Amino acid sequence: MIRYTKADPNFSAIRYVLRARDAKAIQPAFTGLYSDGANIVCSDSRRLAFSPVVMPAGLFEVIKDTASEIILGEQIDGQFPDYKKVVPDLSGVAAIEIHPATKAAGASTAHYQIACAGACVNYLYLEDAIKDIETAEAYVTGEISPCVIKTNLGTHIIMPIQVKK
Repeated sequence: MIRYTKADPNFSAIRYVLRARDAKAIQPAFTGLYSDGANIVCSDSRRLAFSPVVMPAGLFEVIKDTASEIILGEQIDGQFPDYKKVVPDLSGVAAIEIHPATKAAGASTAHYQIACAGACVNYLYLEDAIKDIETAEAYVTGEISPCVIKTNLGTHIIMPIQVKK
């Protein structure tokens, strides 16, 4: 069992990544926290979050996730997807700076900026990606490509909403 409290320097980054998991998913890989030893990762298959937090490698059960404590249980069975394959190449892609005023107003301004750049993403996923962060930049890599949100706590990758014509 691994326990983190607010006093732990990685606590905020771990909570940031846990926002991208699906606690009710049928597949164990989407309910737990994955670590490759150098990064921690969570995904619900529509979004993915990762952060450079060093912890033992494996897929861990999330027993408790509150504002003051995170408890990870034993390693669970399941194959976590190769998350590095869904990280788009950002070379040549202009960053959209998300200002502190944007965060205070929710994700609406950031959502508008991302839409103007050509992508449509789930508003609630975007809100999760910029909640409680100090700095953020968004990268739109194409109309049907993932949107990347880089923050001081980690990175969120949000799959676009595809509108049928």
